[in-house]
Amino acid sequence: MKRFRLFLIGLVAVGAMTMAGCGGSSSSGPGPGPDPEVPPPVAEIEFETPDVAPPHADSTFSAGVAISAEGFAVGYGDDGTGVTKGVRWDVTDPATAVVLLPVEGNQYSAAYGVADELSVGETGIVVGEAADANTRAAYWQGNGEAVLLLHGDLPAGPSAAYSINSGGEIVGEASDLDGNTVAVYWESFSATPLVLAHLSDAAVSSAYFIGDNGVIVGESVMDDRLRAVKWEPNGNGGFLPPEPMDVLDNNQTASVAFGVDFEGRVVGEAELLENGNRVVYGMLWDTDGVVLQSLAGASFQSINTTVNNRIVGYTQALSGGQETATIWNRADLNDNQALAPAFSMAFGINDDSQVVGIADNQVAIAVPVEP
Repeated sequence: MKRFRLFLIGLVAVGAMTMAGCGGSSSSGPGPGPDPEVPPPVAEIEFETPDVAPPHADSTFSAGVAISAEGFAVGYGDDGTGVTKGVRWDVTDPATAVVLLPVEGNQYSAAYGVADELSVGETGIVVGEAADANTRAAYWQGNGEAVLLLHGDLPAGPSAAYSINSGGEIVGEASDLDGNTVAVYWESFSATPLVLAHLSDAAVSSAYFIGDNGVIVGESVMDDRLRAVKWEPNGNGGFLPPEPMDVLDNNQTASVAFGVDFEGRVVGEAELLENGNRVVYGMLWDTDGVVLQSLAGASFQSINTTVNNRIVGYTQALSGGQETATIWNRADLNDNQALAPAFSMAFGINDDSQVVGIADNQVAIAVPVEP
């Protein structure tokens, strides 16, 4: 349940991290476009890391989860009293943190996805969750209070919204009538949810990202194990049956997908049991679910969607303190750069290769320096 949120909350409780200068919820760009003829090597990109304001002067932690095409980052942090609040930052003014207000009468909120001005004519929207009687999927417009997403025939919680695209489509998870956590899709912030199909009769799944072309990725149970999965639109307002991503080998115990580019390549991670030890692999799957590349000890969290195809995440996954925020070249994983010393993690990248994550127990932003 809420694997992505719980993972981050566990992370910020572990200890301090330090982001050094210079090394979504990915964000989808405006549409497909050509890669640069000769993209610069990732290892040669210079990054600057501006000071980013915490949610409150007395905050003890904050984390950036996703960043939009226009450079709006979202995440969450404590408000100085130990209560978590959703937060929005602008890379052009990172010294200002905008706290996303919870539902009236409650205190908790957290943000996981962001879109700029939508193609449907709405202003930029942030999605995440807020506390009501239960923790509920929610959205924010401007600086107003959280508005709960509709549940339709599903129970009134718990639920969470993890990603929104430029068309205003939202994905996340909710509890079904049997109490299972299931992947859901909202056509808009005023629509009732559609429960996405599962890989098997075991109704357990989550949707973590939706691209501008409507492709969704996440996880679903198959053969009693979580598998990274992709749902593609069927052209009639629904989705084709879910496509599982291939396993790395017979030792794999689980996998999950966190991002997808405009060509349909998927990034995420797989967990294997090797000699009695859990080992995490950063995974890149091709458009047909075949494993393109894998990297032991890494987690791939996001890929920019229309240009360069750079991946961000972290190395030393499961090391318990040595994780290091890293950016990779999708076409050559040997072309990479550490964005920070350990202990740090990167979670989101946009098509300008602006990166958001966590460092020194606080949100961190890394921005490429123009040559």
